[in-house]
Amino acid sequence: MTVCVATIGDNGQMLILAADRMITSLAQYQSPSPKVFSLTTSIAVMWASDDVSLQTVVHNRLQGEINAKVVAAPATWLEVEQVARLYQQQYIRLRHEMVEHAVLQPFGLTWTTFLATEQSLSETFSEQVRASIGQYQLPGMSALIVGMDKKGAAPDTQSQAHIYKVSDGEISCHDALGYAAIGSGSFHAMSHLQKAGHGPALSGEEALLAAYLAKRRGEASAGVGAKTDFYYFQPRPPYPGFRQEVGGDITELLGKEYDRLLRAEAQAAKKTERALRELLNQRGQPPIPPGQASVPSPVPTQPAPAAGGEPGAAGGD
Repeated sequence: MTVCVATIGDNGQMLILAADRMITSLAQYQSPSPKVFSLTTSIAVMWASDDVSLQTVVHNRLQGEINAKVVAAPATWLEVEQVARLYQQQYIRLRHEMVEHAVLQPFGLTWTTFLATEQSLSETFSEQVRASIGQYQLPGMSALIVGMDKKGAAPDTQSQAHIYKVSDGEISCHDALGYAAIGSGSFHAMSHLQKAGHGPALSGEEALLAAYLAKRRGEASAGVGAKTDFYYFQPRPPYPGFRQEVGGDITELLGKEYDRLLRAEAQAAKKTERALRELLNQRGQPPIPPGQASVPSPVPTQPAPAAGGEPGAAGGD
């Protein structure tokens, strides 16, 4: 139960992140800390999960793997897609472990012993185990892996913004679309971004406003928190991208303007309702049919046969 939004602007030279702080575990609660996590100087992750404890396992393992790569090759900047695929691999690893625990261990098996002895097991039992493995589902887990790197950057630019979504192990790139959202509020957030016609060629200011409004629209969903954490990435040589907080002055301005927008929408709706009420009141009342019998609808009639022709055929050249 959450919403996390990312938008790209300025032809890939700006990346905006917005997220609430709602956490779902045994209960829902508002975290004291942001849900936007730096993985490197130029790459961050936001996540939404039905089980924060399992999501934390994936996150911690991912961070450990990234730290090891940075220590081994500090001059080699990791790419956003590379990190997204590392996250995907950690998700698959966790599912592999959970399947062994939930499906194989009750029969005294591990992956190693099951694969080694499968040929000697009864066909019925083997098929049953295989079916259970295929049907096993982890709690819903999604992440936005976002940041900037040199991949796809134009010759006259330092780097390019990227958005990757990993949802239940499936990875997708949203660079061309210019936005993505995850969590229970993602439907409302995505609907706003689609309706607004957002794209990566729009200005950085438009991308910032789009992300904020999408997050606020996402609050219409149950379980989305009102607190908004707001960040942006821009190139800052020698870094491909550098994350900064948007700032309280901008967030305060946007909050006031959003409240004004809601009031204007409510006033426009009331005005339209009054106009509709007047039009409906001006209409005459149709005659009341006797009893509950429905008013018969006109029966379509077939055109009369043309002289010397087939029924329904029209004359002419």
